[in-house]
Amino acid sequence: MKIVRSSKCSIKFATQKKKAELQTILQEYGKVVNIFIEHFWKHGVVRNTELLKGIVDIPKNTWLSARLRKVAAREALAMVSSAKAVMESNKQMMSNRITAIESTLKKIKPTNRKLRRKINNLRVNNS
Repeated sequence: MKIVRSSKCSIKFATQKKKAELQTILQEYGKVVNIFIEHFWKHGVVRNTELLKGIVDIPKNTWLSARLRKVAAREALAMVSSAKAVMESNKQMMSNRITAIESTLKKIKPTNRKLRRKINNLRVNNS
């Protein structure tokens, strides 16, 4: 059974000091997430089960707890994995479009102005 360790709470009645402290924590958390994103982008993604002490301790100058650093690493890992998946999908889609355009160009011989215009305005459907 998986235990969800998150909850939603309102800061509607929080004091200015508490809001400022929360803002400080979130800024530090954002910096740590960016460090992890840079690391996973350069060195490749790992599985969540491989987020051990060596990886969690990558950010050196932070006062975040190990638990928060691990959460930040998981979040960064999900972001990088998602971005790489989208990039691969886009590459495949572009490759398919280029292939479709090339096959259409082979069929059309630009012998007159009308055919040349048709080639210049060639578009491929997203199907």
